[in-house]
Amino acid sequence: MTVMAVHMKLLAIVMAFFSLFSSGPDLNNPAEIAGEILGRSAVVANKKYPLHACGTIMAMPGGDVKKLGLCFQAKTLLSRAQ
Repeated sequence: MTVMAVHMKLLAIVMAFFSLFSSGPDLNNPAEIAGEILGRSAVVANKKYPLHACGTIMAMPGGDVKKLGLCFQAKTLLSRAQ
């Protein structure tokens, strides 16, 4: 019985530790969701092309997200295909 209690405590500690670093955006806040989308899009573009995200664009008239945009700076010259 004590071995099981120790395992349960260790599992609870590990889950609490990882929950500190895995907090996602607040689903009730459109600005946080849009910011998460922009951030993930920038990471994908940085992995695929030699780009550096240097700015974001977000238009929220009336509280609804109407426009999202990313600004990039090329790290090297890009080919036509890129």
